[in-house]
Amino acid sequence: MGQLLWVGERSSAAILITDGAHALPVQVNRSGLRAVAEGTGDINQLVIKHLSSATDIRVGDLLVSSGLGGRFPHGYPVARVTNVTVSPGAAFAIVQAAPTSRLDRGRHVLVVVPQSAELLEPET
Repeated sequence: MGQLLWVGERSSAAILITDGAHALPVQVNRSGLRAVAEGTGDINQLVIKHLSSATDIRVGDLLVSSGLGGRFPHGYPVARVTNVTVSPGAAFAIVQAAPTSRLDRGRHVLVVVPQSAELLEPET
């Protein structure tokens, strides 16, 4: 759904994967192609830019977290491709995808913490 920005004693703040300031490394489950899904500011849409117009990506493809960068574990469902636009003569395709989670309906989330993280002891 997103990434924690800060954690306090009684509250925290998170940024959704669809926020315009968020980007997430993903992988096409069918082909293994890696890319970066960017938020658009629309809660129901992500965009992938900078893919060659000859890239094998199709409507319906499942995008999963690639694990690159270490922020998200590998293999978590992120989105499904909803549209692939290749303009004639264009070098790059524009790919749109819809998040697999209903980001506006979530009531509970699972926080995945790396084993090396020490969240219980505040810095002094």
